[in-house]
Amino acid sequence: MKNIKTEWLYYQSKYKYAFNKSEYDDDQYWSYMEERIVFLDHLKKCSTQELTEIMITIYIDVYPLEARGIFAKLRKGKYRDLDDIEPVSYKIDDLYNIVSYTITFKEEQSEILTMIPNVLSDKEVTIDTQDDQTIFTVVNSPIKELIVSNKIMTLNVNEDTIDIALAQQDS
Repeated sequence: MKNIKTEWLYYQSKYKYAFNKSEYDDDQYWSYMEERIVFLDHLKKCSTQELTEIMITIYIDVYPLEARGIFAKLRKGKYRDLDDIEPVSYKIDDLYNIVSYTITFKEEQSEILTMIPNVLSDKEVTIDTQDDQTIFTVVNSPIKELIVSNKIMTLNVNEDTIDIALAQQDS
């Protein structure tokens, strides 16, 4: 993921909700189009572990305002070249921001429990185990918690960070 740019995820067009214009009238929105295409193409082809890492990483510091496009693709059963995940499910708020998503893996992903602490190494994290699930609660992040088992990963968003990202976008 080091060579994959993600800036486009954090930019929301000033015309997104305008009545007389659309995102396509925004030059800055267009300036990110190639990055968006490269990112989504990479998501199609990367390994299961890298997909999981990317889907956590994009939420670590700032809420990704344009993440809906990713989930719209992953919700379709045949988007990825690998047949490794079920269609991704997600929940949205009243403004269509992603507030939770779940990736269900077709095979057990035992390495996920060792990968997540590495991905979150710059954050304060508490880890709790309940039954067959491990819960990673993250402080000062758009990630409220990650609930993980060998076949399922759910990311719940700290919804206050959506408002913060939107406010930073407006300034």
